[in-house]
Amino acid sequence: MKTQILEIAKRQYKEIISFFTLVFSTIFTKELTFLHYNTTSGPDFDKYFVYLEQNSYLFDITGREQGIFYYYLNSLNFYRYNEVITSDNFFYYLDKSIQELNFMLFVFSLIGFYFLLIQFGFKKRDVLIALIMLNFFPLSIAIRMVFKPEILALSFLPWILLCIELHKKSKKYSYLYLALPFTVALFAKGSVLGSFG
Repeated sequence: MKTQILEIAKRQYKEIISFFTLVFSTIFTKELTFLHYNTTSGPDFDKYFVYLEQNSYLFDITGREQGIFYYYLNSLNFYRYNEVITSDNFFYYLDKSIQELNFMLFVFSLIGFYFLLIQFGFKKRDVLIALIMLNFFPLSIAIRMVFKPEILALSFLPWILLCIELHKKSKKYSYLYLALPFTVALFAKGSVLGSFG
């Protein structure tokens, strides 16, 4: 009996350490990115800035082919800083806002991948280690830095796959209905899904 309790404690200890390492690595990579990368000077920022201008009612039409969901979320997040923004710190808060939203979407994807991999039968500790490695994967760092909607694919894809898997196992259509908003948002831009193929 005593050895069984020690074995359970040892296994939970490893899972707890893995969980805190995941949290630390997620926050560490976020802060490292924020300190060393300026999103407002990134690729295509000027091209997509027009979406923020449209959401601020400066333009009626963007003249671009992108879906607006990602840029609308960025506008809402940026609006939180409305009270402290001046002409001197505008781009600082814009950079901060974009990276914060990308971070939130990335964390949403990590949670989705966690539940998806658990659904597939992987051990919790193995899933946590995989997510820690995903934190340091160069493309997952890059996707959190730029002002592009491709992060929506990373964020929503595990949830769509999880809903499909739950539907296959339970035959409940409610899971497919739950996946529908993620799927619609995912197809807001054609090249978003192409980034995974």
